Amino acid sequence: MVVLDLGQGRIGAVSYNSSAPPATRLAEIPFSISSSAEGSLTSGLSGVLSQLQGARVVVSTANRTATGSILTVEERKTQIDSGKAPAVTRSLVIASDRGELVGFDLNEVRSVQLVDEGTRRDIAQFASASASAGGETPRP
Repeated sequence: MVVLDLGQGRIGAVSYNSSAPPATRLAEIPFSISSSAEGSLTSGLSGVLSQLQGARVVVSTANRTATGSILTVEERKTQIDSGKAPAVTRSLVIASDRGELVGFDLNEVRSVQLVDEGTRRDIAQFASASASAGGETPRP
């Protein structure tokens, strides 16, 4: 693609649909999400957030909001009754702009706003490529 500015104009962002197959587009995105590993640290919200280490976010629960960078997603197992499977909880840990390490129980998180434009773009591309890949199912 060639873009020329021969005057006082301004060239902004240019985008176009990729001709690459969705599987190839998914492989180019810096993270993946597995829906088949139900309950694992690689699926769902915990799976997405654990792959976005360093990303700037605004995390909100019913009682508080904090802005900072994602450090990790912790998984804790608590064995209350030896006859039952351990209870698993996951917490998002961020380094806040105020210099605090803040933990959020993922069951209480209402929203995680992505502050960085690049991270938002990666998530949007992943969603688009995933939607396209869903339409690739061979038909008999």
